[in-house]
Amino acid sequence: AAASKQFHVRCGLLVATAVFDGIRMIQHPAYCKQAAAHAAWRHRQLSANSAICHVAFVDWQTEQLLVQQHSNAAVRVGDRRFFGCWEMLRLSFGGWRGRPFAAASAAKVLLPLLFPS
Repeated sequence: AAASKQFHVRCGLLVATAVFDGIRMIQHPAYCKQAAAHAAWRHRQLSANSAICHVAFVDWQTEQLLVQQHSNAAVRVGDRRFFGCWEMLRLSFGGWRGRPFAAASAAKVLLPLLFPS
């Protein structure tokens, strides 16, 4: 959560997605499909001033699925976890398991609170 408070300071453009209950995989943008590009985008995103940052809101189930099925694309940098060029922000919703649309709506509400313009 501490990292999320810094996005608005260092990101010119924020690209966000939300995936819950492992219903689908996170799609990489065309410019970040190659494994070699993942490290370069992570480095840019972690720098003090990045033109584009990629954030994926996920739940525990989706995070584990991504790590298990794509271990080569799942990387931990300090206390932050990335999947390709996407920084994963895990949200915990307690009783919302099995209700991905409700969880996605919560992420949509959180987005402007976490990343003010």
